[in-house]
Amino acid sequence: MQTLTDTKQRHQNHTQTHTKNSILATSTQQNYMQCHEYHLTSAPDMQTTKEYLQTFHT
Repeated sequence: MQTLTDTKQRHQNHTQTHTKNSILATSTQQNYMQCHEYHLTSAPDMQTTKEYLQTFHT
């Protein structure tokens, strides 16, 4: 079972990937949407997903 700490670490790694992929401004919105899709599909449950998005996307 994943903990929120593990989730934050995965998010940090994912964000680093974002940064590398977001050099072109036009790709940023697409990456952001992929980020949300990533969260929704990889979070253990919806409550975790909500906390996750609130933590990093507020």
